[in-house]
Amino acid sequence: MDRIRLVEDLARDEPEAIISTLAMMAYNPAIARVLERNGVRKFESLMVETVPGLSRVATQAEFDVLHSETCARIVETFRTSKDGRLSWGKAQKPLNVFLKVYVAWARLPEAKVSGRLDRFLHVPLDSVLMGFMKREFPHEYRQYIVDCCAEWVGNVALRCPGLARDSIARLLVDSVELASMQAELYVAWQSFLRFIHPERPILLDLGDATQPRD
Repeated sequence: MDRIRLVEDLARDEPEAIISTLAMMAYNPAIARVLERNGVRKFESLMVETVPGLSRVATQAEFDVLHSETCARIVETFRTSKDGRLSWGKAQKPLNVFLKVYVAWARLPEAKVSGRLDRFLHVPLDSVLMGFMKREFPHEYRQYIVDCCAEWVGNVALRCPGLARDSIARLLVDSVELASMQAELYVAWQSFLRFIHPERPILLDLGDATQPRD
């Protein structure tokens, strides 16, 4: 192979290599210890498939759809280290950490796109961040979590007539566990955090993206 052909091949493969490297950096500290063995390779492949869609995102609603579809794929295709099903709360963690690193930190896939996407990014949720926000903004927290999940609470009450609606809502508000978090509660949390910092919610992430937190 001549040198020009080699350089061309390396240049062509560079974007995918960067995605795979950053996906590994996000996945390993964020969630690897609680998910299936060697799941990082699956996550890298999923991010390689997902990233091209970022350039087509122009609104918050479009980003939320892409995010929801990707989270659903993680829930459907990944398993825990004990061969259990993932919650939405667990599925969002590596995805949100990757997007924070890829878009907000590395400014990829290009500066113009990352600048547009930056304000759309979701906050990576964990018990440390949720506990902090719950203590610091108790009134706003209760309002957003309960109001945003009112329909979900009502549906649970219908399915489980032995549980009072107030009891379900209280359990919902008290929880900061990712293992039991479903999509409805996740959306409520993101709405709450966007209310606290509407211009750039990702700034509310309390720690470095590469540091593991439950």
